[in-house]
Amino acid sequence: MSKGYFEGVGDNKFDPDRGMTRGEFVTVLGRIQKIDKSKYQNSKFSDVKQGEFYAPYVNWASETGIVNGVGNDKFNPNDVMTREQMAVIMARYLKVAGVTVQNGGNSEFKDSAKISSWAKDAVEELAKAKIVNGMEDGTFSPKTPFTRAQVAQVLYNIYK
Repeated sequence: MSKGYFEGVGDNKFDPDRGMTRGEFVTVLGRIQKIDKSKYQNSKFSDVKQGEFYAPYVNWASETGIVNGVGNDKFNPNDVMTREQMAVIMARYLKVAGVTVQNGGNSEFKDSAKISSWAKDAVEELAKAKIVNGMEDGTFSPKTPFTRAQVAQVLYNIYK
C-alpha cells in the first residue's frame, strides 16, 4: 500500500483475507506500470463502464493482451478472481512488462488435475519461477479466491 498500488478498503484497513476482484487486480498491475489512464477510455467489454475506477486499467490490460475477458463481451470486473485466473493474468502481465523470471521452484501440486487446461501453463510457469506457491497441504487450490494478501505476496516475489 505504501507505493500506492493497492487502495485500502476504508478506515485505514487492508482486509488481507478478502478475495481480490478482477477489476482490482488489473488496477494494481496498471498502477505498477504507471499507465496513462487518459489513453484507455474505450472498452470492448459491455460490463466495464467509463467512470469506474478500474475502467482504464481493464481497457489497458485488454489492449495489451493481458486479459481477454470471460466471453460474451464481458470482463466481470467485480467477480473475485480465482487462483488460476490470477496465474494466467500474471503470466501475461510479466511478458507485457518485460519482467524476466528465474526457474527453480516446484511446479508439482497434489491437485494439478483440477487446474483448468487454459491455466496449466501459467500456473506451472509461475510456480517454477517461485512467484506462486501452493497451499500448506501441497495443493494449488485453483478455484479458490486469490486474496489481497496473496496478491501482495506475489508482487513482492516478483519485485523484491
